[in-house]
Order: sequence, then C-alpha cells, then structure tokens
Amino acid sequence: MPQLRVRSVGSEGSLREGERWLSAQERAIYECLAPRRRSGWLAGRLAAKALLQEHAERAWGIEVRPWEVEIERTAWGGVRGRILGEPAEGSLSISHWKHQGLAGLAGPGEGSLGVDLERRRRLHPRWAERVLHPHERSVLRRIDPLAVWTLKEAAFKALGPRLGGRAVWTPRALQIVSLVPSAPDSGNDRLRFRAAIRYAPERGPVSGGQTLWVSALALRRGAFWVAWALCPPGPAVSEGPTRAAGGREVVLPDPGP
Repeated sequence: MPQLRVRSVGSEGSLREGERWLSAQERAIYECLAPRRRSGWLAGRLAAKALLQEHAERAWGIEVRPWEVEIERTAWGGVRGRILGEPAEGSLSISHWKHQGLAGLAGPGEGSLGVDLERRRRLHPRWAERVLHPHERSVLRRIDPLAVWTLKEAAFKALGPRLGGRAVWTPRALQIVSLVPSAPDSGNDRLRFRAAIRYAPERGPVSGGQTLWVSALALRRGAFWVAWALCPPGPAVSEGPTRAAGGREVVLPDPGP
C-alpha cells in the first residue's frame, strides 16, 4: 500500500530550515524559482525526502541525510528519487498547495502512483464543462466537485509513466465509473471516496479501444482534499472497475502530521 506524508512550510524559520535539506543541484533549482513558488515546491520535496529516508532505513538498514536524497523531474513531468546517487525503488509522486506539500511512495511492483492535494474552495460554475466526462453529470450530486478534480489530477499523474509524457492534461478524458463514499469519522471530518477511473481518449497515446484503469481514493482532511491513485503494472486492459480496484476495498493511508 502506498505511503503518504504531508509537510508544511509556512514561516521564514521553516523555510530556512527546509533549505538545509536540499542538495546543491536542488538548491540551484530552488533559487531560480519565483519567491511565491518556493514554499510549495520545498514542502513537496521535504515530504518526499522524508518518505525516502524512511525507505532507506527500512529496506537497507542505513540512515541517510536529507541532502543525500534528491528529487528530480522525469521525462513525462513526474518525479523520481535518488538515494546516495542511486535510483530509488518504487513510484514517487508529489503535490503542493501554497505552503502545504504532499508526497506518496508506492513499492516496487505496486504500479505507478499519483497524488494530489487541493484546498477546499468554491469552483466556478462552468467548471463542469471543462472537467466532467459526458457520462459523469450524476457525480456532482454525490461528491464535492473539487474532490472530482483531485481524484482526476492524481489519476493523470499515475498514468504519466504509461503515457510517456505524450498526453496533455485533459480531465474529460478520464471517467469515474465507480464511486463508493463512506461517512466521515466522528469529529475528524474525514470523508472518503474510493473510485475506479477509466482513461480511454478518442485520440492520443492510448486509443483504438484500449483502456487504462486507475484505482483512486480521496480523503477530506480538514481544509483539504487529499487523493492518491494507482495504475497497476502491465498492458492496457478492458476489465471493469472491480477488477481494476483489486476486487477489495482499499483504505487510504493516513498522511500523518
């Protein structure tokens, strides 16, 4: 099961402390960013570094320092990690919203992972025209529209390695075909949605009847929606959503403090 971490970088002190976690190459990229983008960029990478440090200790029995863990961009626009210069195992994904950062790590063989973090807010009324698949209109009666966006954003990131960077972010090409809500935990405002999402655009890198399935979950956590999506390894398939979701209910891991 993927592991998630959330980090916050909201003050000058935490920014300066976080900057010490960067390698020389990462620091060069960071200093080229506009000041308003730095805290989110840094928060996402700090969360990813924490996950990879834990992985190194758990899998290899070694303790690595934050600057010995590097997060780099991939050819398809995602991220991957390096530990002591060597590629990290598994699938890594990050997201951020202003001062908040989210990272997720899936183990080898679990598939490609995508995560997204969005602050709860009111969306423009014409949002549905841009985001919803024609057969998804009923979804808006069952789920916060922003949760739909968060699920699809995570799903598209999970599909990135399969599409090889050849697809443009088009939410309408992703269709939520199965959606199972559960009641929020008492006092915690945690509403979960488990979904199976199909990617089968009329044109593009996957077409001609091929379908890619993604299993996804969204969690309402205070002022945020948090989602992760997993695209299983293997060729494109035509099975339905139950097969795509592994035939069992999946519980979203707690992102931690």
